[in-house]
Amino acid sequence: MEGHMDFTISGPPFDVQFSLVDQVAPPVYSRRILIFSRENSQREEAIHALKAGLQSTINEVPILAGQMALTSAGWIVKNGLAILRIRDVDISYAELQSTNFPETMLSAQILSSVPTITDPENQWNVCRIQANFIHGGLLLVISINHTTMDGYGITKIIEALARNCRANGLTSSSQPVIFDRSRLSECSGKGDIKKLPAYSVVPGSPKLRHIPSDIVTTSFSLSLPALKSLKVAATPRDSWITTHDAVNALCWRTHARGRYKANLITEEDIARFAFPVDFRQLIQPPLPSNYIGNAVLMAKVELPIKTLLGRGGLSTAAAAIRGGVKNVDAAYVDNFIAVAKSLENPRQLRINLMLDDPRTGFGSTSYKSFAHSTLDWDPVLGNFERLRLPYGVIGEGMSIILPVLRDGSWEVTVTVEGPLLELFRTDVEFITYGSQIS
Repeated sequence: MEGHMDFTISGPPFDVQFSLVDQVAPPVYSRRILIFSRENSQREEAIHALKAGLQSTINEVPILAGQMALTSAGWIVKNGLAILRIRDVDISYAELQSTNFPETMLSAQILSSVPTITDPENQWNVCRIQANFIHGGLLLVISINHTTMDGYGITKIIEALARNCRANGLTSSSQPVIFDRSRLSECSGKGDIKKLPAYSVVPGSPKLRHIPSDIVTTSFSLSLPALKSLKVAATPRDSWITTHDAVNALCWRTHARGRYKANLITEEDIARFAFPVDFRQLIQPPLPSNYIGNAVLMAKVELPIKTLLGRGGLSTAAAAIRGGVKNVDAAYVDNFIAVAKSLENPRQLRINLMLDDPRTGFGSTSYKSFAHSTLDWDPVLGNFERLRLPYGVIGEGMSIILPVLRDGSWEVTVTVEGPLLELFRTDVEFITYGSQIS
């Protein structure tokens, strides 16, 4: 890549053994694009703040300077380096803002230096950060490998970076992170894969499915009044759901309706919907807030296409999703660990959403509770404006709920097969609540 400058940053020695929950997590890079508006001055001060901030954050969380490698027993992490890349990119913040920060202007190949999926033949940095200076702004891309931590952990790292990236070098102390992950490799019973609907055991050395090349990424906004109306419409008569459940149900139905109209699925098919559930507070004793390893497991629910798209399908879908959330409890976590522990290689336990017919598979993940807009970044970096994901790097049929905006509205990023984009953004039910923003 031309026109960039790399800084390598080391940290204190560490000894971290991945838990079984870590080992089963997909070895993909989570890439978050933090969009800042800023003046085109104080560039050197900004670079200094980023370098100093990353060093301080690595001193707090040494695994960020780790190097990952795959062995016959699974992934290991050893002492290595983190990378900070500085690059100038010919993008205008004013144009980004005027078009609501569209993902089509945010190419992963330009803005980051890691692939989505890590191959087993190479070693990989745990953390790579790329600071892309644009005209009137900064695109700070934070890439951390999912095997090392989940979305909650990555958010904790971003919070630490915001606290530590100071041009004056003054940082505030934080609660030490927990390095011992052995608790999530311990179980009390015998595993039963039948009680893990979102997972399957795949013999041999499983490889991740590659993402199709025709995936389109776009985002929609849901205002507070729209969210309230949606929750009312999606709430079953005899049970309780969250607004989050309602948004996921709406996206699931819209994705499925597009594929149904395109004759990719039929009424006789079974639609499957998978999503992560954080279990930090579900096990006893709960995991402490400074545990940053993986502490999420996947849930999966199913509905016949005829039911999902039929009258009352929105509330039926929301109720199914709420049931899937409640299904992940302490016993579910214990059983997951027992199944993983019983295998020759825990990586043989795989999320099964796309192992079956991908046409009937739909999924979601959520950054909703990650309060990026409340972070206090040094003014030399600029003003934080939005979080976005790179264009086209997540599989089809996905909905990603982004952090809540300052005015209380929600943004949802969706991924669809290119030919189905128009069906999604003109879906009558969806546009009742959501408006396209990019």
